[in-house]
Amino acid sequence: MSHSNISGLPKIPGGWQVKTLAVSGASFRLALPAVPDQVLEQTIQTSEPCSEDVAPYWACLWPTAPTMAACVLRQAWTPGTRALEIGCGIGLVGIAGLAAGLQVTLSDYVPEAVHLAVHNATLNQLPNHEAMHLDWRAPADDQFEVLLANDILYDTRDHDRLLSLVGHMLARRGTCWIGDPGRSDTARFLTRAAQAGFDVEVLTPEDMRGKSMSLPEAPQPRFQLIKLRRD
Repeated sequence: MSHSNISGLPKIPGGWQVKTLAVSGASFRLALPAVPDQVLEQTIQTSEPCSEDVAPYWACLWPTAPTMAACVLRQAWTPGTRALEIGCGIGLVGIAGLAAGLQVTLSDYVPEAVHLAVHNATLNQLPNHEAMHLDWRAPADDQFEVLLANDILYDTRDHDRLLSLVGHMLARRGTCWIGDPGRSDTARFLTRAAQAGFDVEVLTPEDMRGKSMSLPEAPQPRFQLIKLRRD
């Protein structure tokens, strides 16, 4: 269902829509741009040419996000564990974490994305959340037992920045989960992560079947779950 305006959200090109998404036995309502391409185009047009600060993709529900959300929902987390969603965008993965009992801070470089993710958490009556505007180049002085992210490895310029952020904000013996669609440059990131001292594990849906976080049998987009740990 599409709406030109939704209470609490600003006007955007193409307006907003609310979708109900079924994920691993749960159902979430999400407000998201009705025409994401129009939001992307406006972001690019109003940004400085060649600026590294252009971050237009927050408006999209990435294809692997439901699969990543399913992984989070299926895990037996200790209730109240502090988690940070990195690059939250619309917020589905963080919302899944809230539904699974995590205390989630929703973060993104784009303030509009943080606002939208908080809106969606509230829309699903999941109040145990916080919000953070997070620039990977300047990690916050806070640590979390769990870091969550989905499809954030598409720009190799950000790989070292991300690893620095994870090293700074991941608590000792914590774990970082990154959902990934098998991008060509992911191998480089995994190598850099190992060189940075992280214990790296990569799981495919086939690896996860039969385990506590096994995925539904329905066809899924190409997906792998990257786990980074440090002692």
